[in-house]
Parts: sequence; C-alpha cells; structure tokens
Amino acid sequence: LSLTACTVGPNFKPDRIKVPDAFVEQPHPATADALAQSAADMKDWWAQFHDPMLNALVDQAIRGNYDLQIASQHIIAERAVRRQAQSAWYPQLDAAMGGGDDRYSINVDNWPIRPGNPANRPDASVLTYGARASWEVDLFGHISRQVEERKRIVEESIENRRGVLLALLAEMATDYVTLRSVQERLGVTERAIDVARRSRELTEKLYTHGLGNT
Repeated sequence: LSLTACTVGPNFKPDRIKVPDAFVEQPHPATADALAQSAADMKDWWAQFHDPMLNALVDQAIRGNYDLQIASQHIIAERAVRRQAQSAWYPQLDAAMGGGDDRYSINVDNWPIRPGNPANRPDASVLTYGARASWEVDLFGHISRQVEERKRIVEESIENRRGVLLALLAEMATDYVTLRSVQERLGVTERAIDVARRSRELTEKLYTHGLGNT
C-alpha cells in the first residue's frame, strides 16, 4: 500500500505569468462583478456591434471553417486517447476465436497422416479460441503519469481550438469593419459629389437668369 503512493517523476506545474492586478489607467483592481461582466462580453464580443450581418457571418464562419473543424476533431481524438490511457487502471481481458475449413490434396502419397485429421480425409474443420486476462498494478505511478500527460494534451488541444477560433473571428471582424469603413467613406464621397453637382446646377441656373456670374 505504501508503494502505491510512491509516484515517480516530478509533478506537472503549468507556467504562471505574473501580471499586474490592474491596468495603469485603473486605480483599483477590478471587482468580481466587473470580471464576470468582462468574461460574458468576451464570450460573444462581436454581438456588441449590434450588426445582424456580422452575427450571421460569425455563425457561418464557425460552422464552415475547416481549420476550426480540424481543431475540434483533435480534441475528440485526444479525449479518446486519454480514455484509453485511463482504461489501464482496470483489468484487461482479451478474447479471440477463429474457425475455418481446410482442404488437402488427395494426390499426396508420401503424407498419409495429415496433422489434426486422424481420419486422413481430404478436408477438415478447424476451430480455435482463447482468452487472456491481465491487470497491471500502478505501483510507481506509470499509468497515472500517462493519464496526466494525456489530460494536459487534451487541455492543450482545447486551447489550440480556442486560439484558432479567436484568430478566425478577429480576422473576420477586422475585415468586416474595414469593409464597413470603406463603404461609409464611399457613401460620404458620393454625397459630396452629389452636393457639388447640385451646387453646379444652381450656379448654372443663376447664371442663365442673369443672377450670377461665372
């Protein structure tokens, strides 16, 4: 029993980056409610633009992006490998069975007795079966370390998918805002052209009626 507690190898310690408690512009640390509100806002941050088109594009990007789908499948695969590693804690049972028909040549004269066929018939049916059970006791934490490793890999794959999602949405939102900005500047330019055109028409009318000069 004492040996089971002797897990070899160092314990996993994630990297810890020391960050300030508050921004320079913020005199006091954020409250729990402020942090919760910030987390909620970041979850669907694009919805704060209140743009139905942007919301639709985000949904379409999440459903159809192949990189994001690959990252999601990596999570599923790593979780399956983790479950496989966890199964080593329990007894293992393997069973196998096989069968078939063997047929021998009747023209072989120098082999009168065929193995497994005492009647010396040209055909025979074969049935094989077997079972094996084993249970590895995790005395020195070999299985525990493997499970811990697979658990961290699953966490890494989740963060990788989150990074892909963040990069995807950030790039798409940036392009969308750029497009809207160009469209707005184009609209301003078109309105300025329309104002200049009306001003020219008004000037021409005044000149035609002798109320203005060129």
